[in-house]
Amino acid sequence: LLTVVGPNGLGGLTDLAVTRSLLGVIAAQTFVASPFFVVTAKAAFDGIDGRLEEASRSLGRDWVGSMRSVTVPRAKPGLLAGLVLTFARAMGEFGATMMLAYYPRTLPVQIWASFISDGLDAALPVAVVLLGVALGTLLVVHALR
Repeated sequence: LLTVVGPNGLGGLTDLAVTRSLLGVIAAQTFVASPFFVVTAKAAFDGIDGRLEEASRSLGRDWVGSMRSVTVPRAKPGLLAGLVLTFARAMGEFGATMMLAYYPRTLPVQIWASFISDGLDAALPVAVVLLGVALGTLLVVHALR
């Protein structure tokens, strides 16, 4: 990822600063976490009986209408599970974010930096914040189900 979008790669050919920026954080987390959503979404769509969409189309719906009224509602639980998995993976991402965009610091990078500079006592409060965000997210997802 750094080879492609870093200053010596394609990223150096544009004025778009990817490294050490919020865009870099987004790029790193998307690169690492998006496969979780893709695999889960594929499984959700593969689990839908294609005859239901065919029936919808035979009753006059176009492809988009069938997708919106039949396919997506049936795949919604799998899509939501994929979003939660993707968010959880992105929230805990350390390696790619550390390499591509050290600043602005994400919580995992801040935990590491605090631990390296000041020890476990400095890293624990940040880890508790990350744990709180994770638990809060789980509570929200559970409430929305």
